[in-house]
Amino acid sequence: MNLYDALGVAKDATSEAIKKAYRKLAQKHHPDREGGDPEKFHQVALAYEVLSDPESRARYDETGETEQVKSALSEAEDFLMTIFAQEISKDEPGDLIERIKDKLQRGINSGISDAEETQKEVDELKMHEGRIESAHEYNLFAMVLEQKIRHLQQSVEQAMAHVKTMETARDILDSYRDTKPKPRPESTYKRPLFDFDVLRSEMDGMRGSAFGYKGP
Repeated sequence: MNLYDALGVAKDATSEAIKKAYRKLAQKHHPDREGGDPEKFHQVALAYEVLSDPESRARYDETGETEQVKSALSEAEDFLMTIFAQEISKDEPGDLIERIKDKLQRGINSGISDAEETQKEVDELKMHEGRIESAHEYNLFAMVLEQKIRHLQQSVEQAMAHVKTMETARDILDSYRDTKPKPRPESTYKRPLFDFDVLRSEMDGMRGSAFGYKGP
């Protein structure tokens, strides 16, 4: 399968053209729509996942391989199914899809922030490389430092991998819409039986009378 053909775009198509083609075809072939085609929908989703990312697009143009992206797409779909199960149980009012998108975006922002903070720790630790010399064949300080750096780098990689999963899940949601958003409950607020402005005016008048003020 040629991914560019799957989206109906040229090989030099812009990222905006690729996104526009994906949204159109994803809605057309969505399994939940009448006449939808699950196989074509999956092909379109895979094509977009590869071609929307500059690095994976360059790798595909060079090698034609998509196996790694297929795995990432499957992981994002599994993640999204878990979120759907959680949100259905909550049954909160409003647009379900927009609510999930909002939560995913907040998760993406938080994940990127955590990864950046951890990367700062890595950079600070790297400043200690070569700081301590040892007369022995092995350097215990260097070994501990290397372990800490490797551990933190793994945390950064894991955080960014999760961010990528959430970004893919968010992109998948572009082809979904909530046709029956749950209405928000009507407000239980009741208008007071008296007008505060009138009450305040009457109280001011009473104060004026108490001090002998008769007004203009």
